[in-house]
Amino acid sequence: MPVNFRLYDKASSKTKNDYFQEMLKELLSWGLQPKTVTGDSWYASTTNFKFLRNQELSFLFGIEKLYHFYAAR
Repeated sequence: MPVNFRLYDKASSKTKNDYFQEMLKELLSWGLQPKTVTGDSWYASTTNFKFLRNQELSFLFGIEKLYHFYAAR
């Protein structure tokens, strides 16, 4: 269930990763404790995946066919 959103402003200096991390920090400050964070391929980036791992959150994202991600062990 979506719990936060932003309208993307091309004139802003913020990146899509900035928006994503800002939204996630905000919902965590609300006291929400998501079991799994989901997102579409627009937010599927190494930067966001590392951010989620640092927050100790599990995640599931759609990715484009041309990308290959391997789980680090």
